[in-house]
Amino acid sequence: MSTRFNFTTRDWFWLCVVIALLCGWVAHFQYSVWMEKSFVGYPTPATDDELRQQMNAAIDKANKLQSKVYALETAAAKTLNADQKKQFQEEFETHEKYLQGP
Repeated sequence: MSTRFNFTTRDWFWLCVVIALLCGWVAHFQYSVWMEKSFVGYPTPATDDELRQQMNAAIDKANKLQSKVYALETAAAKTLNADQKKQFQEEFETHEKYLQGP
């Protein structure tokens, strides 16, 4: 004679716990996949050649700006008289303080 298995209250409780954990794990997995696809954009690593080109371009730009500044200073020194040089120096310091901020 076979005996029939009866679910007790404890068995129903543990079955509900297992189902709740399973639903939580599935929701977490789906959310992590959605997050990865939607928000996490892995940047493509730059190669050494690209970085070197960017660095060289920045250095060239800085050199050109330095040469322009030097040319302006030289032109101002050659063409301005003493009073104009003093006024130019005061204006330059005023703008320099403004650019540095508080």
